[in-house]
Amino acid sequence: MKCTTAIFGCYFVLMFVLALSVGYSSDALATQYDYGDATGYGMARHQNASWQRLGTKWDAESSSKTIDSSDDGVFWSVDNGATWGNAVITAGQTVKFRFDMYKEEWGIHDFDAIKVWIDWNGDKDFTDSGETIFADVWHFESESGYHKNDSFAGVSKSFYTDVVMPTSTSLTDYWLRAQVVCSADIRSNLGNLTATGTWYQGEVEDWKLTVAPVPEPSTMLLLGGGIAGLAFWRRKKSV
Repeated sequence: MKCTTAIFGCYFVLMFVLALSVGYSSDALATQYDYGDATGYGMARHQNASWQRLGTKWDAESSSKTIDSSDDGVFWSVDNGATWGNAVITAGQTVKFRFDMYKEEWGIHDFDAIKVWIDWNGDKDFTDSGETIFADVWHFESESGYHKNDSFAGVSKSFYTDVVMPTSTSLTDYWLRAQVVCSADIRSNLGNLTATGTWYQGEVEDWKLTVAPVPEPSTMLLLGGGIAGLAFWRRKKSV
């Protein structure tokens, strides 16, 4: 009887532990991903941003979202870096992009990788020729003078690239996708970092680039004439 009771007790404990593990894996782990937000595109998601991310913010999502308040590591400038933000771009402009990689702590790996794409033809993928606009790595230990056993927090590095926006296009919005990962995730080969897939480390950010057309010459003349007429009217009124 005692033996039977002991066996039953062990069986109960085992079932309880298994139930907890199943619940944890189906609920808790399922929320530990940062998803790409671009609508209609292949899924990209990252599970852990303890080592590298874009900007300082990162949040866990239960599924893909269209708006992500944690996106803070991608900026661009239309005045060669004098000001940074996420403003509307004009067709034909040379735009300087900045990508801020942030490291909360050091990991046992060779480097951190970053890759950025723009879907130029709007076909809902980032695989066409010319759609990879930037790729680089951060050899943190050798470039920054740190060692793997150093204690630190909040270390950042900015990456820059210039992109000339299309001048003749029927599209007004372009999706940009930026990702950072650990070298271990891509087996130390930057070519293995693709725009879709599941990665253990890092983060993905999707940004919609709104591109305004270049004003027509007639529109510019009308605008100039209107401004001149307004100035004349104001001078006349003040006399």
